[in-house]
Amino acid sequence: MNYKQFENLEKGKQAYKKVKKYLDKTLFRWKPDYEQAARFSREAVKYFKMAGAHDMLMFALKDSGDSHMHIQSYHTAASEYENLAKLYEDRNEIIKASEYYRLAADNYSLNESYNKFCLVLTKSANMLAETFPEAAIKLLNEACQIYKHDYDPEMHEATYKKAVSICIKHNKYEDAIKFMRDQIPLQMKRKDLFEIDVYRNILSIIIVNLYTNHLDKAIIEHNKQQNTMSYKTSDEYYAASDLLDAYVKGNSDDLISSIEKHSTFKYLHTPIGRLIRLLKIGEDRLSYNKNKEQEIYFNQKTSSDDESEDDESEDDEDYC
Repeated sequence: MNYKQFENLEKGKQAYKKVKKYLDKTLFRWKPDYEQAARFSREAVKYFKMAGAHDMLMFALKDSGDSHMHIQSYHTAASEYENLAKLYEDRNEIIKASEYYRLAADNYSLNESYNKFCLVLTKSANMLAETFPEAAIKLLNEACQIYKHDYDPEMHEATYKKAVSICIKHNKYEDAIKFMRDQIPLQMKRKDLFEIDVYRNILSIIIVNLYTNHLDKAIIEHNKQQNTMSYKTSDEYYAASDLLDAYVKGNSDDLISSIEKHSTFKYLHTPIGRLIRLLKIGEDRLSYNKNKEQEIYFNQKTSSDDESEDDESEDDEDYC
């Protein structure tokens, strides 16, 4: 520690003594003076940070956050808690870090800083994802709910993508589908920006269902979304149709050729792209008795193909 750091440390200690003084109750002061404690705790934070005294800094950040919260200075309180959470995260104390990220998010919410609220929850989710994926998914779901009421195009895209990535990485496929399905109405609010992303989400939902052996659900999704914007004329629609044809027919060669044929697969979210490469048709995935949904889809396709052939025959006759 050099002389300047030592000097800053001493200034920080003096300021922190005043913090404790104003937080303590006395015979003549029956409750803490949070205004003064907030003032001197900010001073202590500044000097401890310049001195590199991280242990003392953490105490000061907590007292600063608590004091500012009591005087309803919510944005400053949130900022102090967020900085404290980062220090705990640097020490790999993720439980303590998550507690202070939570406090930071709650104070940003009280301040109506909803973008910051979502950002902090996303940071906490990133930290928890490897060890506690369920908790991470819960936090991201909470962040995503905010976008239904306080819409931000760029922020919502990043948060939903992070949520889908974590879900797929930890085999939470139903959760991934729910996130993608919930995102579609938000994207439709700004179809000038996100029309193609709506179609990619629909295709992605179908792919996840195929990967998890839910062909029926994939067919239902495909049929249900046909009237969504211009999905039925999109490249994603034709790519999905070819995938479903291959699965309904149980033809592995058709599956491979459909994946190679459509360039749209290359532009899907990376975790979905990995699932595409793992799709396969075989006894372990399709043992294969057509049920009602599969039969309807197969008959529709057959009928459509027959009509196309009849039209071609009529054209040939006219030509002759």
